[in-house]
Amino acid sequence: MFSGRIMDWGDLGRFEMPITPFTISANSDVYLEVERMLTGPSGITGNARLVPSFGAMLAAVAEDPGAIGFAPLALIDDSVKILAIDGILPTPDSVSKQIYSFRPTIYVIGRNEPPPSYRNLVGWIQSEAGQAIVAGSHTRLP
Repeated sequence: MFSGRIMDWGDLGRFEMPITPFTISANSDVYLEVERMLTGPSGITGNARLVPSFGAMLAAVAEDPGAIGFAPLALIDDSVKILAIDGILPTPDSVSKQIYSFRPTIYVIGRNEPPPSYRNLVGWIQSEAGQAIVAGSHTRLP
């Protein structure tokens, strides 16, 4: 759907309606992960409608019955329906346990071993207190 190879919901055994893919800027890390995990070298179709933010993505998908888009799980609200992959819905539990297959991995990297202050920051992010804050906009670490 995001590559443009499937263009109608009827091709997936659903209702007959053109698929309207929505995307965010190609500069977004989420865009790059969607491209890496779903479309491969063909990339996201040039027919995808560009939205400026995930809030705009949710609004656009909610208004168009043929739409499909993507957003971080923590930002999803009741205005849109989450799609299951292989019968599994993305929940904080299925994502953190890596049961839901569409889950990007983000690494903390650096040129050299970080100084203790940075190492302490990363350790705090992984702690219960840090994960409580992270959960406000992202899915908690396993």
